[in-house]
Amino acid sequence: MDNQARQQTSRNQWIFWVVAAGFILWAVAWACVFEPEHDEIEHFHAAWLMHQGEQPFDDFFEHHEPAFWNLLQLYYLIFGENYGIILTARLLTLAIFLLTSFYTFRVARFFTGPEGAWIAAFSFPLFNMSYMMANLFVRGDPLILLLLMICLYSIIGLTQKPVWSVREDRSLLFIFLLMGLAVAISPRAGIPVLTLFIAAGSFSLKRWKLGKSLGLFLVGGLIVCLPILIEALIYDVDHYIFWVFKFSTSIYPPFSPIRYISKLLITAAPIWLLAVYAVWRFFKFRNQPDAAGKWIILAMAVTNFAGLWASSRPFMQQFLTVIPFWGLLAGLGYDDLFKRLRHHLKLARFNWAGLLLLAGLIVLAGRSIPFWSNPAMTHRSAWIERAQWMVDNTSEDATFAAGMAFFHPIFMQDAVYYWFAGRYAYPTLDRLGRAPDPYTFQALRVTRPTIIHETFGEVWGFKFDPEFRQWLEKKYEPTPYKEYWIRKQ
Repeated sequence: MDNQARQQTSRNQWIFWVVAAGFILWAVAWACVFEPEHDEIEHFHAAWLMHQGEQPFDDFFEHHEPAFWNLLQLYYLIFGENYGIILTARLLTLAIFLLTSFYTFRVARFFTGPEGAWIAAFSFPLFNMSYMMANLFVRGDPLILLLLMICLYSIIGLTQKPVWSVREDRSLLFIFLLMGLAVAISPRAGIPVLTLFIAAGSFSLKRWKLGKSLGLFLVGGLIVCLPILIEALIYDVDHYIFWVFKFSTSIYPPFSPIRYISKLLITAAPIWLLAVYAVWRFFKFRNQPDAAGKWIILAMAVTNFAGLWASSRPFMQQFLTVIPFWGLLAGLGYDDLFKRLRHHLKLARFNWAGLLLLAGLIVLAGRSIPFWSNPAMTHRSAWIERAQWMVDNTSEDATFAAGMAFFHPIFMQDAVYYWFAGRYAYPTLDRLGRAPDPYTFQALRVTRPTIIHETFGEVWGFKFDPEFRQWLEKKYEPTPYKEYWIRKQ
């Protein structure tokens, strides 16, 4: 685009900062108010177990890579075992989202004015609340997205340099390291990392001789794989490969990503239309000087979208490595469309992008009302109060059993190996030919957890067994909290 378009006046840009401030206020309020989500508790508890010296896969059930829990352990090392980790980790995740948005903005600015860049960074999150919250829950996925966006920004920057020197060699090695860290957090980063790796390799052939390019990218491939190899050696290669890769890609029952895609299409229809328009314009004018960077963005959008079908259960968090690249296309589409409209229709310069994002913020606020007013939603402080009561009223060697991680008080040992995910762990292992014996009521009588949540019996199929209820009422007494039972002294 021309310099005049790149240097738009800043007098109408204030609306973007109003939208950003409104979003940050909303996100901080959400982090402070709402109860922890199931996956958040899973990660906090797994990190705590590792902090206690236990080994994932061997000592407790898990099927994610441990790298993210090692990061969470830093909180326990610095601040001790307390529930401040919930708010701290959420605010850090918000900071990661904002930093990712900054790099998304910077990537878009290679090709668009500031209005298109703001569309690229914030449009999809504002128009779909589920996708927005997927960016804010404490999981490894937001950190993966940040690493990918930094890599994308760096690679596109390299494509715009006519000559590569030693400095660019070092930049590529740094990019490879970030790719390796992304894959070490979750194998879900595999497809986007491979796409970026191939893109960088193909463009290197235009700058270097074949021998140098192959040599550097051979080293780069080793750097990308090194963090995974280290993890596999630490946590036992066989267990690591089975749980992280084989089990995680075979979880039963599976479902299609179509249900989430349809919701995203409906709630963010204008943004999708801008992205599709950008793709059409790109193929029509694909020989432009900046086409290399656009090819990479398009490749990321398409391959990552197709990669959703590689997962047996593509929840919204897996869309974090897909939607931002369609957001970049939407920013490109907006910039091209409104530049053409202003030229042909002689439209006065008006911040239509700011108006669109402001509408998105209003939509987000409106869709939040049912959540704020939902009586079934526990306040974060109420959840912590319940968890702390269980810790305070039991001994240090107390054990806990529930059917879901959400009910776990975090700082209490598990009564059984499959401490969560009983609903899908057993059927998945059965299909893989490694099914353990189903956990029975008789086994529970032997284990005798200190605290039981009734979902444990529900998951393993004996909640409505009259004998189980009689035993529960005889050996346990109800706590002040619904469906929690504590063993009698």
